[in-house]
Amino acid sequence: MSSQVLGVLCLLCCCEAALLDRRLPRAILAGAQNLTSASNNSAETPCRGVPLDFAFVIDSSRSIRPRDYEKVKAFILDLLQFLEVGPDATRVALLQYGSVVQSEFPLNAHASRAEVERAVRAMQHLASGTMTGLALQYTMDTVFTEEQGARPAGLLIPRIAMVVTDGRPQDTVEAVAAEARRAGVQIFAIGVGRVDMKTLQAIGSQPHSEHVYLVANFSRIQTLNAVFQSKLCGDMCEMTDHQCQHICVSSPASYRCKCRLGYTLNTDGKTTCSRKHHPNTTPELSLPSSVLPPGFHHPACFQRIYSSNMIYRDNCFVKGTCHMVSVGAAPVTTHPSRKP
Repeated sequence: MSSQVLGVLCLLCCCEAALLDRRLPRAILAGAQNLTSASNNSAETPCRGVPLDFAFVIDSSRSIRPRDYEKVKAFILDLLQFLEVGPDATRVALLQYGSVVQSEFPLNAHASRAEVERAVRAMQHLASGTMTGLALQYTMDTVFTEEQGARPAGLLIPRIAMVVTDGRPQDTVEAVAAEARRAGVQIFAIGVGRVDMKTLQAIGSQPHSEHVYLVANFSRIQTLNAVFQSKLCGDMCEMTDHQCQHICVSSPASYRCKCRLGYTLNTDGKTTCSRKHHPNTTPELSLPSSVLPPGFHHPACFQRIYSSNMIYRDNCFVKGTCHMVSVGAAPVTTHPSRKP
């Protein structure tokens, strides 16, 4: 009798598990599986042929408890597992900061991953203030210089700074972070605990969805390993829904949108050509004003001339559809055409 009862209970448990699995969104299940898979394989799949100048900028303030400080070190060691470290590959620097900035090693200090790992394990907690702005200034002025091992800017090696912090800076960060970004430093901002999101966004590069991260505690920071493995190793244009209207240009850690010749990028950084039309809904043409019919203007959206009959195509119309406009002796007419 007892065996029959146990059998029924097992059957009910199995059915409930199956129902729960069906209730969970597939995207959540797939994401969890991918995260586990990426974490398990990270040590086996270093980035090959993707050279970076990479600087860790680590908050070592007194608010970080010793065991949490060790978790930050473990996070760094995990990230190193999928970076190919070497003079001709990825060069790694690390500094930590509290009330002062302490350089642990510059970009030209270590020629192998094993050397970097030993240096990370030897780090000692500063346990002082939180001068994040000072650390960013040092990163820009000292770390990413050729004297400290950064490669010449003309080689176009991405310069990446990863800032990990758990608190509000005791100095200003907005101006120095903006200056660093203008100088070509791509900044990832990782906040742990009760960090002000506006501060993280002031530090991190755009788009913030790709460069700014906030986790609840130091135990959760390990969940970012798989995220950064895909960012630092993958083709971001292929891996993300970039929504670039014309061209997506991938870099080892991010992407940017680019226009075809003759077009300008909108302020959202993704779409091209403002959809501006004359109040009478007649499309505008990119022609010299001397040959335009009365009432026409000439924005940058209309660029392509098709043969000698003066037919122009609007590539900026809503949802990719186009208007064809014929200019000649006859009255101007419009009619729809398919997206090229």
